[in-house]
Amino acid sequence: MHKYSKFDKETINKLKEFQIKLSKKILLEDCFDKINTVAGVDIAYKNNKAFASLVIIDTNLRIKAIHTLETKVYFPYIPGFLAFRELKPIVLLAKRFINEYDILFVNGHGIAHPRRFGIASHVGVLLKKPTIGVAKNLLFGNIGKKIYENIFEIIYGNNVLGYLVNVNKKKFYISPGNRISLKSCLSVFLKFVKKNPIELAHVYANMFKNGIKPFI
Repeated sequence: MHKYSKFDKETINKLKEFQIKLSKKILLEDCFDKINTVAGVDIAYKNNKAFASLVIIDTNLRIKAIHTLETKVYFPYIPGFLAFRELKPIVLLAKRFINEYDILFVNGHGIAHPRRFGIASHVGVLLKKPTIGVAKNLLFGNIGKKIYENIFEIIYGNNVLGYLVNVNKKKFYISPGNRISLKSCLSVFLKFVKKNPIELAHVYANMFKNGIKPFI
């Protein structure tokens, strides 16, 4: 148990206030033109070390590059506060190669979050880059109406926050992070779902963690 494994109510409230403050910087509109490449970023862990992988693919679903980074992390996993654990490795890696991709897929939520500011939104605001949150579990909101055979809305009250997409018996909860609209968030995800950059990043992050240098 490391030194950041306990948080009192005051600390948690400060983190919540910080998220709410930054959430006001989110743009739910398309701040991009043509999409040539997208990237997916994910992290594998061993003890207090993070092994991050950034995978870049083009519109023909070909892998263009795989980048990795290893760093230490000290913040524990707390639901709703994933960004405070994973921002360092993600931003260090994604910023280094920021000109190599147009949209970044982040393993986690965007606005489908209690304070509308999941890790994909946090990364998008910091990088000033279009981001899409892709998660395996629902964190906030409810599953609403079906809009296609395999696609459902994620809603809270009268607001649509994202979509549940069922693909090959897998569930993906996607939501815009920053600088992308709800409509484009869904269409871009579907365009690349056959070679999901998040799943690729997950595979390569675990290879890297196990001492295998990823290659194309």
